Amino acid sequence: MNLLSTAIIGLARLALAVGQCFKDESMNAQWAKIINADDTSTEFSVEGSCCQEKVCALPCAEEVPPPAIGYGIAVMIAIALYVAIGFIISYWFKGQPENFFVAGRSLPLWVIVCTLASQAVDSNALLGASTLSYKSHYWDGVVLPMGLGLSLINNAIWLARHINHDYALTLPDVLSKRYGKVVEIMVSTFTCVSFLCLLAGNLVGMGAVLSYLINISQEGAIWLAAASVFFYTIAGGLFAVAYGDVPKAVIGWTGCAVVAFYMISQDSAPPPSIGFPDYIYPDEAVCKMYEGVPCAQDATLCCYNSAKWCPDGLGGATCVVDNGAYPIGDQRSFPTQMTDAHAMAPFPNAITFNWATLIVLTFGNLGALDFQARCMAAKSAKVATIGCLIAGALCILLGVPFAYLGSIARIYYGPDSTRASYETDVRYASVLVSLLWQRWAPIDLSLTKIIAIFTARSFSQSCHIALGLPTCALWLPDPDAIIKLFTHEIPAFFGGWGLIAIVTASMSTCDGAILAMGTVMSHNVLRNVGFFLPFGSKLVTDDNLLFAARVTSLPMTIISGLIASYYRSNNAAGATGYLLIVAFDVVLATIVVPLFGCFYTKRPSPLAALCAILTGAITRITLEFALPKDGFLVLPFPGDEFLNYGPAASTAFPTFFDKPQEEVWDPSAEQCEQPRYNDWTGVDSLSAPVAAAIVFIFVQFLERNGPIYEFDPNGVMAPYLKETQIRAEIVDDELKLERSLKKLEMTQTESCQAKVLVSQRKLAESKRKLETYMSSRSIGVDNSDHKTRAVDNEIKGPNEHEEFEEFCQILSTSQKPE
Repeated sequence: MNLLSTAIIGLARLALAVGQCFKDESMNAQWAKIINADDTSTEFSVEGSCCQEKVCALPCAEEVPPPAIGYGIAVMIAIALYVAIGFIISYWFKGQPENFFVAGRSLPLWVIVCTLASQAVDSNALLGASTLSYKSHYWDGVVLPMGLGLSLINNAIWLARHINHDYALTLPDVLSKRYGKVVEIMVSTFTCVSFLCLLAGNLVGMGAVLSYLINISQEGAIWLAAASVFFYTIAGGLFAVAYGDVPKAVIGWTGCAVVAFYMISQDSAPPPSIGFPDYIYPDEAVCKMYEGVPCAQDATLCCYNSAKWCPDGLGGATCVVDNGAYPIGDQRSFPTQMTDAHAMAPFPNAITFNWATLIVLTFGNLGALDFQARCMAAKSAKVATIGCLIAGALCILLGVPFAYLGSIARIYYGPDSTRASYETDVRYASVLVSLLWQRWAPIDLSLTKIIAIFTARSFSQSCHIALGLPTCALWLPDPDAIIKLFTHEIPAFFGGWGLIAIVTASMSTCDGAILAMGTVMSHNVLRNVGFFLPFGSKLVTDDNLLFAARVTSLPMTIISGLIASYYRSNNAAGATGYLLIVAFDVVLATIVVPLFGCFYTKRPSPLAALCAILTGAITRITLEFALPKDGFLVLPFPGDEFLNYGPAASTAFPTFFDKPQEEVWDPSAEQCEQPRYNDWTGVDSLSAPVAAAIVFIFVQFLERNGPIYEFDPNGVMAPYLKETQIRAEIVDDELKLERSLKKLEMTQTESCQAKVLVSQRKLAESKRKLETYMSSRSIGVDNSDHKTRAVDNEIKGPNEHEEFEEFCQILSTSQKPE
């Protein structure tokens, strides 16, 4: 149990010990008179009970027993097995950077599909989505796997074939080829920040499962998860990660599918509440369902049938009651939740933030280091493209039904269950912000529960006019509800399989994130130190690149572990989903626009890329602080459903009780002080990439006839190639020459002869680049940008230019229609 949880429980016990269930002393005195029937008493005792029972007339939340030890054993065995598989596969690794970073560019389609889908179907897409669906509603959770899946499909359409064809080791290499060293380092920095958050989010998810199952602290579980994934990742690189993802995919995917479809076939969503004595049914349909009777105070209304459902009184063995939390029942999903802000009335709908989440993930993931590393590792551009398409479809097919587990969890751990907890009025710390829920149905707060980690606000919330509740309106969800669903409500075999699937999904993404960050930090950041600092030229060379990648992976993992521990210790609900959004919000604002520019502009401009990255970052940071944000992620739409909870307003009965009028809450006389939601989160996430795109296009347009400013051809803004990219040019030139020779054999035309000459010329140029690059290594020149730029200058001498122009002239004058 973490420090914050202990503090909260301590506050609760303190409040109960002094008989305080309201922050308003006069409210406590009023309830003391009601409970004790003593006009002189100023306190009421809750010893052996709870505020929920005394104030809300609801039973105290039923304790959930700890999980069977077998679940923890099964999950730990699975983790040990996967780590062993990673070390075994690492023997395939032959010590070359390309093997470590991009698996020798040899991965076949079936491995690419497994490893891409394993990266996408992580604990965010599974545990994060189902938890959000449980605490908020279906679309608040399902946008996570949908966005991840759509991003892979998007990548297949626009980028995968180009990324594979570029023969880079990392994503920043792709941009350095067009934009130079400054942009490369900026891209490396932003992508590493992004993946620190992604790794931290998955460590939170994996730690939540381990902490609950083996009864250790959440921080300890996070560090255990980080260590287990770190060691086998650095041993074998992408070979270990990619081929290790195959068994994880087989077990994990099948586990996800089996558990999701089994639970969907068994349960749906909480039905309309049966209620309790004096409970008024909301409509005729629910009245008929439970054989209601005319109410005592108003015979035109229909009330709970005590004679049928509770003949021996409350607490009797045959009494059937619930909390009255779902007057008209819950739904698996609201079909118009993503198109109508008022679709969930009388509950607020975070429609803007949900759309922002979907768009951020769909396009932001195009800047994901792990996705693009697998496209580079595919043995062909076609394999990379098809692999992304299939993996994206699998992510959606697996994640969408899994999100339905949220509505099923509300049956067992929702506001109408025997395990439900309600807030009366005691002022707790920021955890209340993270656990908001309406009395009748889940409030659509999306990731509010996690945003609240950044705040230290105190809230005292209990009444809500739209729900007719003067107090006890705030339901406190169980942060471990989904895990408890697996250990207590599903057959043991299926439950264990599902938990292994969640842990497997986390491990798959964690290892990819660790590898990606270590690779970028060593290859794109530290290797470039020598250009800026005189003592850094020998810091990272070709000979020690692998060692540097392994070493830099360690601090990256530690930083992510610290982020995960901080978020976890400040929010009992966890930060899995929120950290996923942050991760790709960062790269969408900065990286994605110039990445598209690499392949969809004729002459990518380094100045345009630099301006776009700076514009996106500055816009995003400025709007983060300039826009109104109350932490609830709901825009201030009109209507009572967009009013936040208020403090306890009255000791009278709620408006749906069959009591004399003078005993029922009158909101006009005893007002519930509710501020309107006012949070523009999501607008900033969408505005930043739009601003970056406008600036990029504008600068590209200004430079259509030449650069605005001539940068030093050997400076930090000059595009340059690295060894793998030079070798890629040789391969391409050899293929083009081969095709030209074959065509020359068939046609013997002047046009074909010219094409052969041009191909021979280009191949010779590429080989000379590589020769000069390799010779520069032998004399100790270790800056790759100096090497390749020197080569470029050498091959562009005046005589060779004249010779090349002759070839081009032959080609232009001799081509004939075929």
